[in-house]
Amino acid sequence: MVVVACTSFPGAVRHADVNGARLAYVEQGNGPTVVLVHGSIADHRTWDRQRALLAGQYHVVAYTQRYFGTEPWRPEWPKIGVPVQSDDLAGFIRSLRAGPVHLVGWSSGGVVALNVALQHPELVRSAFVYEPPVASVVTEEADRKAVAEDRDAAFTPAVKALRAGDNVAALRLVLDAVDNRSGALDGWPKAEQAVTIDNARTLPLEFFDSDPTPPIACAQLGQLKPVVVVARGELTRVSYRLMADATARCIGGSRHVVVPGARHLWPADQPQAFSEAVMLFLRQQR
Repeated sequence: MVVVACTSFPGAVRHADVNGARLAYVEQGNGPTVVLVHGSIADHRTWDRQRALLAGQYHVVAYTQRYFGTEPWRPEWPKIGVPVQSDDLAGFIRSLRAGPVHLVGWSSGGVVALNVALQHPELVRSAFVYEPPVASVVTEEADRKAVAEDRDAAFTPAVKALRAGDNVAALRLVLDAVDNRSGALDGWPKAEQAVTIDNARTLPLEFFDSDPTPPIACAQLGQLKPVVVVARGELTRVSYRLMADATARCIGGSRHVVVPGARHLWPADQPQAFSEAVMLFLRQQR
């Protein structure tokens, strides 16, 4: 186990040059390194509350994926999507020189974490992934149909708003859709609302010009070398439930957590409860 001492001021933004991109990150705490991997319409600031809670026992690093945050985009960059995000995460972990790390991924960030655990097991000690949308492991025809129909119903209103040029309206529709309730954004602190609105500019890329996610086969997940747990909310919408449950079954064992009363946005809605669940998992990896 590699223990890293964090000497930077907590919250101070640093940068890592990875694969032609300059990735912003913050780090805090001492101990085994935990890398937080955000999902869509987010960046390293999305994890501020969770990072502070975890830093009492761990060296916690939250980074901003390419295209997210407020940095300018470069025309030579590959398309946004899991392929480039996975390559970037692997490069970012190497840049930390912290040895194998623990990964915590949320939503599409969970898919990126799984992809890196599969492709670069030497970089990953364990992974806690919350509701990763891995549609390729849903194999039952009825379930595949349910996932497709649910995703279509969830995101069609946001697509219409994007085509009308209203990224912020689309953002609100996306958040309400993934959480299956109205007014999801309004319940967050103002600072976190601002972070999400900053990232609304990525939605047209993600919906209309992204690199397709490479399919992950169930058999691949069954051969994962790092320890991985899949968590989902009890009240999450059907597509996330089916994808998370299928992912957990493929990994096997008892590595499946169902959080009572939680939905897709649980990590932001209840950062302390989320952090406690992560710490419980991490303590079991010592």
